[in-house]
Amino acid sequence: MARGLQGALLRGFGARDHQVTVTDTVMVAPHVVRVRFTAPTVFEDLAVEPTAWLRFWFPDPDGGSTEFQRAYTLSE
Repeated sequence: MARGLQGALLRGFGARDHQVTVTDTVMVAPHVVRVRFTAPTVFEDLAVEPTAWLRFWFPDPDGGSTEFQRAYTLSE
């Protein structure tokens, strides 16, 4: 899958891939989705602080080779 220049830069800065399993989603508002997930390795590298966020790469739903990124703010 292709992540383009941003993916290459992030990898160069030491970003790692983690396997995430979505356990629940809730539409909080028309453009806000709460996503609950489990990911055993994500928090090894991340301190959850008020401004913490994660970048996710999703495969093309049409089966193409490009991945699309979305950022999510963390909350406990």
